[in-house]
Amino acid sequence: MLPVWALLVMQATPPVLHEFVETGSARAGAPRPVPVMEGQAGAGQLPSEVHQDKEDVRPPGRAAHAPDRDTSFRPDRATAMQATGGYEEPFSPSVAPFARLSALDGVRADYELYLRDSPLEPVPEAAAGTPDRTMFYGRVDVTFRHDTLIALPSPAPDLRIFGYQLERPGGTRAAQAAVEFLRDGADNLYARAHFDGRRVLTFLVDAPRSYFEGSLPTATHLGDVPKSRTPSLPEHVRKAAEPMLARLGLERRLPLDALLDRMVSYFRSFENVDTPANTPSSGDIYVDLTVGQRGVCRHRAFAFVVTAQALGLPARFVSNDVHAFAEVHVPHLGWRRVDLGGAPLDLPRRMSEESRTRPRAPADDPFPQPEKYKSGSASSAVTATAATTAPEPEEGASAPPVGTVAAPDPRASTHVEIDELEGKHARRGEVVDVTGRVAAEGTDAGGLTVDVYLRPLGSSRLEWLASAVTGADGRFRARGAVPRSVPGADHKVIVRVRGDDRRAPSR
Repeated sequence: MLPVWALLVMQATPPVLHEFVETGSARAGAPRPVPVMEGQAGAGQLPSEVHQDKEDVRPPGRAAHAPDRDTSFRPDRATAMQATGGYEEPFSPSVAPFARLSALDGVRADYELYLRDSPLEPVPEAAAGTPDRTMFYGRVDVTFRHDTLIALPSPAPDLRIFGYQLERPGGTRAAQAAVEFLRDGADNLYARAHFDGRRVLTFLVDAPRSYFEGSLPTATHLGDVPKSRTPSLPEHVRKAAEPMLARLGLERRLPLDALLDRMVSYFRSFENVDTPANTPSSGDIYVDLTVGQRGVCRHRAFAFVVTAQALGLPARFVSNDVHAFAEVHVPHLGWRRVDLGGAPLDLPRRMSEESRTRPRAPADDPFPQPEKYKSGSASSAVTATAATTAPEPEEGASAPPVGTVAAPDPRASTHVEIDELEGKHARRGEVVDVTGRVAAEGTDAGGLTVDVYLRPLGSSRLEWLASAVTGADGRFRARGAVPRSVPGADHKVIVRVRGDDRRAPSR
């Protein structure tokens, strides 16, 4: 379907000296009921359970050990392995195997990944859940040292905290001392207390659903990445990566969703095999891993993060005891988990029976899934979003396939109609309301996310304006301020539906 559009006249005026505050928009997929806590949460107090996603979620029955956080990572050339060791799942609902123990966001000239210096800040507090976020209980056995930071696992970035409790290791209630929850610039989680002693710390947090599930915004570009988030790489790394960007067909002018599809398809096509002894080496481990497409989870995540940062896309390397994966920061959405596979991981055999019986956090995968990924993925718990499986790259091909398979989309087609536009002569910084209705062929259109963009006449560049979620009748209202960065000219209003597992995105 062609995008619905209406004419919006933009007038060149002096900039409006206020910041855009988003109103009434939603960034997650289909709306869900607000999570409900059975009991109060706060310092020294937790609810007995949370009703969420048609599940009764309770604290984990056993505590995981406090993690040994890695503050750096160096890539290696051992490109084949079998997964070994157990996995402790610290969260309910479970995110296995994706607990975040170490997140690294910097790249040195020798390709060592490290945690950039950043001030610690308190984790924001929350009093009630919201439908765009998932709530998690965490439970960890920690040994506090007076005023010393203790590393904690996290289920996702951008957490909020509701409350916590302390117990002695035997399960008896301990005195409820004050505990601070802090995070660094890569969203690593910490706790700090003013006493010495071993305790079982149980805490309740929530995280954005958009980190785990839902489609990506369409028509966003690298130019939409805020300058404050633009990665900075050493000159040697940048020069080594530029030929790789060309090899993979990663042109910076392409929409971000297309760039991510190409990157994910390529790095998911790595093979878990040894590098033959007679294989020529460039002497640059990033180049050799990327060109050779060999390696397990840590090699794939490393090469992906270097490539993404060279492209100008914020990315992190995240790891735990059994798995490594990546995170990318998508404009207008936030951080999104990107799993690239690795050595096959038999999670049920590596987790306790109690861990296996916990509810799972809803998650999906909007990225291409080539056969090499599906047959050898370490993350069998994550299912593909409809119509995201990419074909296997041709033998000897230097670039991955563009987009997804051409098979007919089994989902219901969607159509957008917008109402008469108010505020056709809006100025920069002024609020524009876009209302309308989405129809889905043969089914309902409730709970669909729509994105609204502005496009200058005669240009293909889109400026994001607002997002909204349709009601049960398919109607929506998106309200956003005209960005001060748009040129003074006539614009079209573009409204697009993201789609979900039942309904296709608009085209």
